[in-house]
Amino acid sequence: MKAGAIFGGRRREPHKRASDLYDIYRLALEHDRSGAISDALATSPFGLGSLVGNALRVRVIDEPERAVRGLHDGGPEMSAVTVDHLLDVLGPLVEQLTN
Repeated sequence: MKAGAIFGGRRREPHKRASDLYDIYRLALEHDRSGAISDALATSPFGLGSLVGNALRVRVIDEPERAVRGLHDGGPEMSAVTVDHLLDVLGPLVEQLTN
């Protein structure tokens, strides 16, 4: 749901979009160290894993500087996330979901 929210075309408040991306980042950081989230998404029905992976690739991996700038709208904690942090945490997830 969070990946769809950051990828969705409807206009959203900048702090809400930042919050959604930050939630994805934190979920992956805290709960995907063993790859369990990646595995679950990759084997989910209806191509959900591919959809999530593609959304994250377009909004984060392909334009990480833009994603980080968006996090600045979310406040100090979100602003502390760097391009390297995003790529280190979400890159492997996206790689597994899009291969």
